[in-house]
Amino acid sequence: MKSCGILISLALIVFISAACHGPRGPESTPTQPNTTVPDLAPTPAAADDEPAFVEPAAAEWKALQRRVAVLLASEEKRDQTWGAWYVARHHLADLCPTVNTLLTNLLGRENTESDQLLVSALLDALIQNQFKPGHTLLVTLWRKYHQAEALALAEPFAKHHAPFLASIIGESERAYQVAICNLLMQGNERLFVESVLPRIHLTLDLMVLEDGIKSKGWGRKLINAGAGDGMVRREPDLPPHVLYTVSLSTTRVFGLKKGDLSVEMHTKVLCTGPRTAYLKRYVYWKEAWNGSSHRGNDRRNYWRDCLLDSLERDEMGKLAMEHKEVLRWTDLAALRREVVAARASLRAPWLKLCRHLQKEKLLSTDADLDELFAVSMTLWDEREKKDPPLFLALPDRSPTENERREIELLIQRLGEDDDKIRDGATRRLVALGRIAKEALYRATKNEDTEVRNRAQKILSSLFEPRRPQAGTSSVRFDVERNRTFMRKPR
Repeated sequence: MKSCGILISLALIVFISAACHGPRGPESTPTQPNTTVPDLAPTPAAADDEPAFVEPAAAEWKALQRRVAVLLASEEKRDQTWGAWYVARHHLADLCPTVNTLLTNLLGRENTESDQLLVSALLDALIQNQFKPGHTLLVTLWRKYHQAEALALAEPFAKHHAPFLASIIGESERAYQVAICNLLMQGNERLFVESVLPRIHLTLDLMVLEDGIKSKGWGRKLINAGAGDGMVRREPDLPPHVLYTVSLSTTRVFGLKKGDLSVEMHTKVLCTGPRTAYLKRYVYWKEAWNGSSHRGNDRRNYWRDCLLDSLERDEMGKLAMEHKEVLRWTDLAALRREVVAARASLRAPWLKLCRHLQKEKLLSTDADLDELFAVSMTLWDEREKKDPPLFLALPDRSPTENERREIELLIQRLGEDDDKIRDGATRRLVALGRIAKEALYRATKNEDTEVRNRAQKILSSLFEPRRPQAGTSSVRFDVERNRTFMRKPR
């Protein structure tokens, strides 16, 4: 019986040895570094009959850590890359502080193309072991376009890294914006609300037509679009290249074909919310194309969805981000009233939302609601005659009595013989801004040529009005930017 026990023990030792040092698979599998480190898990490209992973004994595990530590301590990038690969693959969390130090030093200098594989391997090691990063590291990764990796590192510690997440709201589009909002909502909901509300800008388009004239439509809204692709290269004696990306779906990446063992893709839920964001991990065992494409989207809509996520949507009604309306021209006073009413109607549901947020203690009761939700208003002048100009109907502050007297005096000085007096009056009128628009418009009809010309130049600096050219049908006044645009007929 004793001899049988010895034989069984020897058989187990042989089996474990075969599992740890068994065949490596096809030629696409990376070459091992010079330092002997047992590979304890099969590669995805390995043969079907390769031995399964066997949990090593405690002594063997410590020996593995020591050997990987030697690789990380090496001066050779190749050895460091292999060391980081093993830290990620075998979840050697005790070596993550060393990996973090290597990564911090590497990011602190200008990176060459040869550094990219090492940076990717170091990041993968930290992500796979859920290492808690510092704020500075996350900011550096974000600025150096390792955005998916920064979010993956921040995800387990969303509450701790809420200030970082709040600082990057609005700096990205589509899937990354969804992930940032979801993580910040989970980490610090009040900070999310305080970060998003000042960034919400509403859009109001008002087309002014004369009675009996049919609208020609608003035209197409241009959406920014972009696409990119790049070659992921791996030297034959280096481990695979690991890349991360954030996506709103679980579909495959561009160039990744079904059954292709040279590229391995792992997808997991990064964070949930009104929309779910997924973290994808790609392991390139051979040289492969990694492409991505995206269309610009309005991130304000997702901010709105997140704000409504914890409130009663039915009570809030429809929160519109933009509104388009056709107004009929009668006179400036009537148009001004309609413009003010349209602006107030667009902002009203948002102010109601703020009161709900204050009730839920997600927004300070001291918040100045009048300073929130700036409206970018655009007036499209489709009148046959463009006089008087529509900028006179813009809801600007009226001048006080003292300002009115000063404006009239300054306009008189525009016709003085002394250049210094004229130039000083011009500068002061520009400084007073749009509260002087009505007086300046009247001055453009003054008998004095110098007064007319200078008043027109001042208005040009405030509104940039351009004379209608041949082939144009309307003038667009952008209220927020104080600019005027010409629109050609379609």
